[in-house]
Amino acid sequence: HKWDEALQQWISAMVGDEPPFAWNPDFETHFETAKGYLAAYRDSQIKEFKGILNTNDVSIENLPHTGGSNPDYPGMHLLGNPFASALQWDPLSWSSQNIGNYLLFWDTDYAGFRVLPPDGLIPQGSGFMVYVAEEGNGSINIPAQARVHPQQNGTEEGWQNALVIEVSDTDFNATREIIIKKNAAAPNQFDPYFDAPFFPGIGHQFYILAADQKKLMLRTLSHWDADESLPLGFFPGKSNAYSLQLKTSMPGVFPLLHDMLTDSIHNLADEPTYTFYSGENDQPERFALLFGTVNTSQINTDSNLMYVFDNQLIVHNINGDQATLGLYSLDGRITRYFDASGFGKHYFSLNLQPGIYIARLKAGKNHETLKFMIRPQDL
Repeated sequence: HKWDEALQQWISAMVGDEPPFAWNPDFETHFETAKGYLAAYRDSQIKEFKGILNTNDVSIENLPHTGGSNPDYPGMHLLGNPFASALQWDPLSWSSQNIGNYLLFWDTDYAGFRVLPPDGLIPQGSGFMVYVAEEGNGSINIPAQARVHPQQNGTEEGWQNALVIEVSDTDFNATREIIIKKNAAAPNQFDPYFDAPFFPGIGHQFYILAADQKKLMLRTLSHWDADESLPLGFFPGKSNAYSLQLKTSMPGVFPLLHDMLTDSIHNLADEPTYTFYSGENDQPERFALLFGTVNTSQINTDSNLMYVFDNQLIVHNINGDQATLGLYSLDGRITRYFDASGFGKHYFSLNLQPGIYIARLKAGKNHETLKFMIRPQDL
């Protein structure tokens, strides 16, 4: 198969509903240098490919950002390692134009694509996805000097300064991975030089939702605060049982997973594995990631949780107490007053002007305070 960016679909080399299949006239008769292909065989066997080994730089020009009818995968092009050795990816030394900083490579053990970090390795014989930004056609030069001999992909070493979360199914051995990084220069919207777009593999889907609702495999945030959250999407495959795991974290960051289907919050810093069930009728916008600034395993579990998500202030009344919630500006003026009584989660639309606010919750004998910011881009 080859990936057609304009049609947003895989094109098979063969046509027909049953053997013997005929060669697809829309498929090239010879493998093109540096073009990627997806090969799968029903039985375990050795295939022989003949040709002249390439030892020169390879340039790919005029890669379009077409879009097509599917808004999720425009600008994605499948290329291939043109050398008989591994390649070390470096967005600086590989001269390119209008190409995103992150490549996606196929990992057989994951049954899907993963994000390749800068300095990561593309194994011999492997394909990789590049993203062409919307500004125009893209081009990239694959330099022969990037050839190296190690065959491991090196992704684990590349994500030491990031949050890495995986979701695996328990029946079909497929895994999906998302990465969250921090850079003060990162914009609120998707940016191909800070973020990596999502591309599906075999089975379930797990991704980050940017502010403009674009699906991502890697998201770079300008900051993370306890009063904000990051929406995560999930769509099940054939399995209905899944395991979510925090693989790597960062000092001083204690992620909380909000499962909106079960109305529960799981402390990934204290227990990095979360198991859940999912069916095809579940809403894909199921999870949100909250960024604690203190380890919540050290907090009284009888306390209530307050946080801001999607321009709403959410109060989780743990004990079902009579509760009142006040919103204050920094000068002490009360701007809103709510009743948060009763067990469960209470949602309050903010609709506030940009600025810094303080929420004070009185629930039974407990008093809690949350400071949060409304930015212009959040409105």
